[in-house]
Amino acid sequence: MDARNKTISRKSLVEDRVQREKTFHNKIYSEGTRKPADKYYTIVKSSRNHHLNILTADCRGKRVLEYGCGCCVTGIPYMLARKGAEVHAIDISEEAITRAKEKALALGLSGAITFRVMDAERMEYEGAFFDLITGTSILHHLNQPRALLELARVLKASGKAVFLEPSAANPMINLYRRLTPHLRSADEQPLRRQDIALMADYFDTVKVHHFHLLALLAVPFRQTPLFGPVFAVLNTIDGLLMKLPVTKSLAWMLVIEMSEPKQRPAAG
Repeated sequence: MDARNKTISRKSLVEDRVQREKTFHNKIYSEGTRKPADKYYTIVKSSRNHHLNILTADCRGKRVLEYGCGCCVTGIPYMLARKGAEVHAIDISEEAITRAKEKALALGLSGAITFRVMDAERMEYEGAFFDLITGTSILHHLNQPRALLELARVLKASGKAVFLEPSAANPMINLYRRLTPHLRSADEQPLRRQDIALMADYFDTVKVHHFHLLALLAVPFRQTPLFGPVFAVLNTIDGLLMKLPVTKSLAWMLVIEMSEPKQRPAAG
């Protein structure tokens, strides 16, 4: 195969993957097919709060991107807009953007947030456009080199990118993933050690905060009076376990901070 045909073949593979992701997410947002997995997110308050605290610490007057916003179920774009940020939000799913716009309208924030259907690996923004970029469970749906190139390109030298992402290392969640493949897209890949290491090729500073191990054992109690005390005990133990290299490597959720972008070429 000559160089031109190889380029066409690679482009076709990329386009096919993007279309699969678009189709999958349009379906889950329109039909609610991911709802069975919601039970596991009853224990993620600490990781979500840590993520949100970083974002809201200094967002007033900043140009912020919600990268892969989905239906904005976390409410992050709305919170940032209320705190005085200039908020942009993108997603590959038309269904997600429609629903996110409807919620913004209902909250009286339709003029405060710019929503666009856009491929996260080929963004339509000029270089060094954003002060702050955030995302929740989006990077693991993307081709990591292409996504990181784009993030580094559109982030200002003084800016920061902050993501809340699932890890590939947690044994309990991995068992659930194997039992319920229909709840995931064909191409998604929870972040592995090598994916985290790759981030250092695009950003000079990468910080990773680890969350949730034993707290997952509280999920079966979520609809009983025992949930509160069981979760409190397990979450406290997790706080200690996340200080140890061996046990924190088994965390389910990661809050990742990336700053000082090294490269800003457009994704090809």
